[in-house]
Amino acid sequence: MPHWEAIIPTSSPAILEASNGDPHRVRETIMAEAPGGANVRSISWVSGKDEARITVEGPAAQDYLKTLEARDIVELVTTGERKDQRSSS
Repeated sequence: MPHWEAIIPTSSPAILEASNGDPHRVRETIMAEAPGGANVRSISWVSGKDEARITVEGPAAQDYLKTLEARDIVELVTTGERKDQRSSS
């Protein structure tokens, strides 16, 4: 299953505006608004910034990150997947 990680601004995407940057409300909104096929695995705040690192899995994960106006979106792989990638290159 695909996993994606990215950095999101916690005060500006339209989906988070009503949260006013409050970390608890931001987390609740991100979890509640995740569409089917996007399972939020973790949310960690960047110290001293209105930004969070978020990991989402599933077929709709990358699209949800785009909805959250994420940047630096990267795909994560397991140890076995990385091993397979290295052996096929």
